[in-house]
Amino acid sequence: MTLMYTSNSTIIAPLVNRGSTFDPMRDFAPIVLAQEAPMLLLVRPDSPIRTVAQMIEAARRAPGRLTVSHPGTGAINHLTMTLFQRETGTEFTLVPYTGNAPSLTALVRGDVDFAHDSTLSGRSFVDSGQLRPIAVSGAQRLSIMPDVPTFAETVPGHVLMFWGGVFAPRATPAPLLDRIHAEVNDVLRQPDVIARVHQLGAEPGQISRAAFAQMVGEEWERWSTVVRAAGIRAE
Repeated sequence: MTLMYTSNSTIIAPLVNRGSTFDPMRDFAPIVLAQEAPMLLLVRPDSPIRTVAQMIEAARRAPGRLTVSHPGTGAINHLTMTLFQRETGTEFTLVPYTGNAPSLTALVRGDVDFAHDSTLSGRSFVDSGQLRPIAVSGAQRLSIMPDVPTFAETVPGHVLMFWGGVFAPRATPAPLLDRIHAEVNDVLRQPDVIARVHQLGAEPGQISRAAFAQMVGEEWERWSTVVRAAGIRAE
């Protein structure tokens, strides 16, 4: 059989891609939540903006002037910033790039004012001093970045995660899905695996198969609403 490891960006892709040939809610069986990582809001080290509150204030003064890079139309980074605008009554110019590295490099070059990416992609830019984080999207501050506040400290309820998980074809027998779930989670509980995931700024997933399926369904509903309201479509 064939398994797929993918992220929420792939799962929600059919919402914005007209020519998509798959329906994740119909075609895939969620098995294991492997990891979750918060999103980072990043600026250059010389940026005068140091907080989410300052970002919101600047955006309200000049709607559409501030630019935010993301790795592509319909990516979770794009949708989370679209939702952020709705929640805060702000307007940014969201600039798509062809992947995480080009999006982050655009900010390093000074082509945009902000980048929005996960700790998995943005951490190296922070550690090298090329970029400065001003917020994380998790429910709590990160132990590896304790001085960086959460979005929710300024925008209550804004808690969003980038996650990765294992899926199988929908028709896969339940006993086999249960076995895969158990064996992958055994690996995720190994101390060296936990340590490595933490180094990346993520947390290993340790939820039931049913809870993961429920999470995927809730994500689908949340982002369906955002995509419809914003009229987002990939060209």
